[in-house]
Amino acid sequence: MDFTVCHGFYCAERTPATISEDQWRRVIAVFKPRAKNARLERHQIVRGLALIQTIVGPQTGTNAHQWTHKNMYVLPNAGDLTQLDCVDSSVNTWTYMTLMQRNGLFAFHRVAPLLTGPYAIPR
Repeated sequence: MDFTVCHGFYCAERTPATISEDQWRRVIAVFKPRAKNARLERHQIVRGLALIQTIVGPQTGTNAHQWTHKNMYVLPNAGDLTQLDCVDSSVNTWTYMTLMQRNGLFAFHRVAPLLTGPYAIPR
């Protein structure tokens, strides 16, 4: 399964990533047994997202998150394109959740389209 991962602040960089069949089976296993309600499914989704991030991070160089801050202000990433901001994280989370939904892993949830900014998906 091939897709693109955003990083570098505001999706300045887009790197191809792959999840193998064996890795995807591990993601599927997170959803077994099938959740009995939406709350339990949200817990599965969180675990699935975390697993995908651990698979993708080493491929894209984004597996070592570093926050640079002083006096409660986040400083620019100083050109470190391996770092993620809220836009990168949101787009990537949407991508991973869309992969899970398209593969039938959700019973109680649906992924909404991205609606704002330059990465909005047309309906």
